[in-house]
Amino acid sequence: MIFDDGSEYIELAVLLTREGAYGTHQDAKLRSAISRAYYAAFLRARYYLTYKARDLSVPRDGAAHTYVREKFRSTSDTVRQEIWQGLDDLRKARNQADYWANYMVSSNNVNILVIQARHTILLIDSL
Repeated sequence: MIFDDGSEYIELAVLLTREGAYGTHQDAKLRSAISRAYYAAFLRARYYLTYKARDLSVPRDGAAHTYVREKFRSTSDTVRQEIWQGLDDLRKARNQADYWANYMVSSNNVNILVIQARHTILLIDSL
């Protein structure tokens, strides 16, 4: 099984953020951008653990989201801690965007989250 490294999802998040700044379906586009930004960072982290760190215990279901974050959290390494924090912040924003109808999204907020996702991905790539 080949895992996606998330590259296409971060680009989709950027595209949705640009399109969400104007036109129709702004709220849906911005919420989707948040979701894809998180997913891109998550996939890169999962890819790292599976193929670079050779962690064969990464779950292949929804449990992978918690497992991946915890693998970066349970260390004293500051870069890994920063990756965990980025993943956790992005996951929280994604849950709010996907499940909270009253969650207010704006282009500026989404831009910040996409930048955070890109930064998290760069940190993962630096390992």
